[in-house]
Amino acid sequence: MNYKQLIEKLNTLPPERLEDNVVVYDETLDEFLPVVDSETANSDTTDVLDEGHFYLIITNVKICEKSN
Repeated sequence: MNYKQLIEKLNTLPPERLEDNVVVYDETLDEFLPVVDSETANSDTTDVLDEGHFYLIITNVKICEKSN
């Protein structure tokens, strides 16, 4: 999926659904994870993504709690 495809899907939602919190589903963990922020990649933050690549930041509270 690319961001154009994502926007097309978002545009089909009823307006009230656009007020929902953003989540992603992790098939491996079989869990929904909250998106906590978004960023644009730069050379200081990653050497994996191209400069300017937009990405979402998630957190997996369950995994974080287990490591404490």
